[in-house]
Amino acid sequence: MSWLFFIEGEYSEISEAWQKIELLPSEGFEHVDAIKSSLDNVKKRFKLYENDKQVGRWAATRYFDGCEEIRIHAQLLAAELAAAMARMKEFEV
Repeated sequence: MSWLFFIEGEYSEISEAWQKIELLPSEGFEHVDAIKSSLDNVKKRFKLYENDKQVGRWAATRYFDGCEEIRIHAQLLAAELAAAMARMKEFEV
């Protein structure tokens, strides 16, 4: 059993969002970029230590800092998307 569980899965939604970034509200660009880069960094860190039963405090802290960065930007992106959807509803007939 691995000491890290967050990395399981591909998170293809982030890659898909990146490929279609022009369809997102401009306020969300920064958040998708931050999620993508943080996820890449967290995955790299996981690869370095995936076979270790224990990791040092520094490595664990960097890993969890990356996870927190992803969480924060995912919440901010969700808020931006909700706001964009609300603005779109104004134009519904």
